[in-house]
Amino acid sequence: MRIIIETIPHKRQRYDTIGDWYTDKHDGTVRIKISGELNNWKYVLLVAVHELVEAFLCMSDGVAEEHVDKFDKSFVEKNHEPGDDPKAPYKKQHCIATGFERILAACLGVDWLTYEDKLDSVSQEEKLYNAVVKCSTCTKTLGSVKGVKIHSFVQFRPCEEHKDVEPFIEWEPQ
Repeated sequence: MRIIIETIPHKRQRYDTIGDWYTDKHDGTVRIKISGELNNWKYVLLVAVHELVEAFLCMSDGVAEEHVDKFDKSFVEKNHEPGDDPKAPYKKQHCIATGFERILAACLGVDWLTYEDKLDSVSQEEKLYNAVVKCSTCTKTLGSVKGVKIHSFVQFRPCEEHKDVEPFIEWEPQ
């Protein structure tokens, strides 16, 4: 089993989230992506631990990754975490992961409210962007849409060479 945890620009997240986890359908690698704009190794670690715990609890409890993604991508409450919603298919796993995150924050001396403020500040949802859809494997451009809110639903066909790999979207400010 491979687990890769990395920071990426927020605009390269699959949707408006600071931390994201998924299983690479090509090789089975569990990938955790954290928005690099946090600019604080303790904050990155907290998000990484949250995503790691949530991902593996979902796997252990039989919560399908596709259900988590679908719920997260359709969630419209801007002031709340999708996983905190009573209808979230992974609410239990998310809450347990948040518990680990909060304990680790206390151990690292991180003030929780300051940390949450930083997480909120990274979201750039209100500006308009150009969405450039690319293959996650070869980074070939698959298409683009202009003048949309960041992390709007944008769908394109996968790359012809890498049909099993979900494309990613680069969000470029207008």
